[in-house]
Amino acid sequence: MSERRPTIVDVAREAGVSRSLVSLVLQNPDKVSPVRKQAVHDAMKRLGYRPNAAARTLAQRRTDTIGVLVSDLHNPFYTEVIDGISQVTETLGLRTLIASGGLDPKAERAAANTFIELRVEGMIMITPRLTNQEIADIAALCPTVVVGRPGERPAGCSRVHTDDAIGIGLALDHLVGLGHERIAHVSAGDNPGARAREAAYRDAMVRLDLERNIEVVKAAPNQEGGYDGARELLTLTDAVRQLDLRPAAAGADDDDQPAAPPDGRDGRDTAARSAGGSRHLGGGPRAGAGRPCDVRSAAGCEAGRRRSGMTPSGSGSRLR
Repeated sequence: MSERRPTIVDVAREAGVSRSLVSLVLQNPDKVSPVRKQAVHDAMKRLGYRPNAAARTLAQRRTDTIGVLVSDLHNPFYTEVIDGISQVTETLGLRTLIASGGLDPKAERAAANTFIELRVEGMIMITPRLTNQEIADIAALCPTVVVGRPGERPAGCSRVHTDDAIGIGLALDHLVGLGHERIAHVSAGDNPGARAREAAYRDAMVRLDLERNIEVVKAAPNQEGGYDGARELLTLTDAVRQLDLRPAAAGADDDDQPAAPPDGRDGRDTAARSAGGSRHLGGGPRAGAGRPCDVRSAAGCEAGRRRSGMTPSGSGSRLR
């Protein structure tokens, strides 16, 4: 049989103070004198007392907790968003609970219901796979913010997302400015964000009078999917090498981020950006002056080269 945990009453008795004073030390320590506050903390340490969050929730009728629901914890974009959320919640004295839907709407519904049962103060959904109606039903029970989901905003909730049309338009303008015309797009599946980015790519290609060169490769919404999409583009490149019609560059479809223009140094690489993170493979028809690749880590760059059969040549990269 487990030993009984000390309670706030035990702490009050040990410190020789009232139960209400111990509560005041735990909730509003600035209102207690240093001497009495120290006596309470010393008693808590001797007894091994830990505040009961459930009891505090019942007493205060609030949890000071935010629920964060992500589609896939393996996607580096989600971890960056979670990190930003945590920085803000910490300054506000709030706690963060994180759940992953694993790209499964059923799992997302279960996680959202759990957050509601735990009485979180609010819920943040990052690129949810749920329908707008399901999100609206959740928002009716708990304040909800949707992140990274374009299209129609679900009723009753707030939303934060990027302008993919502007981002992809800037990227294509940059590539066309460098003289590229055959520009491909790796699309991250059939989720709302991927569909919006593909539509933005197609619109930009039409605007630039390059409709004849539209090339879309479908891929899974993760790093491996982006890699597979890049390999498919490289296969197409090999098939038309003799005609010199291979894609000059591949537009980026990140599952939860807008496509962004290259840094402008030269950009003459065949690039493929995965749906869950960046893995650029150098080696366009006019590669040479540009950087061999542009990834978040040098290790990822080398892994991309090894797996794609590419080796650096000067300051650019070429196929073996």
